[in-house]
Amino acid sequence: MTRIAALPRALVLALAGLLFFAPAAAAQAEYNRAARFPDVLHADVDRFWAEQFALVGRTYEAPGGVVRIDGPVLTGCGRADPVTSAAFYCVLDETIYYAGDFRDALETIGDFGWIVVVAHEWAHHVQYQLGIDLGPMVGQNSGIGDLAPIELEQQADCLAGAYSLDAEATGWLDPGDIQEAIDVTSLAGDPVGTPFNDPFAHGSGEERVASYLNGYQGGIGACDLAL
Repeated sequence: MTRIAALPRALVLALAGLLFFAPAAAAQAEYNRAARFPDVLHADVDRFWAEQFALVGRTYEAPGGVVRIDGPVLTGCGRADPVTSAAFYCVLDETIYYAGDFRDALETIGDFGWIVVVAHEWAHHVQYQLGIDLGPMVGQNSGIGDLAPIELEQQADCLAGAYSLDAEATGWLDPGDIQEAIDVTSLAGDPVGTPFNDPFAHGSGEERVASYLNGYQGGIGACDLAL
């Protein structure tokens, strides 16, 4: 059984402001998955995306890493503070960063809620790899603007659902894991009244859960991703 009622208010607020982005590019070299992603939970998300790209004959470049931060650090996107940044994908160094306390709090619910957060961030890396303009997500409209920020976020929710479908099919999930994912995604909804065109908008909890379930029920094909 999930324990949402026990979550601290700080965690709920962190979930509501889950992501941060900065535009740019970084080259990726050949990598050893186990070395780059020593956490097997993260390595499985990488495995999933490597397989999806291989299926369509495209080159996959993994993120630079999934990095825990327990104090202020300098990233490719500038200074990150775990007090204000729960989890984010930095385009400049193609790396996912997360606050250690944020993960620890989420894992009081269960480990799969955390993995859905990582899968969401990984989806932004995939969007970037496929040439989708992420600039509007931080109010830096390059003029391309494939999707509005909220649409990019909900596509990432959908792709996290698609990963969940695969994880279930490969026997990776425990009973209750999908409900954990739904609960965490619901908590991460925007406050009522957030404008659609807000550069940090993700959608309401209901909208985000609907996007996640679209991916979970229909796979990548339900996410309108040109892979």
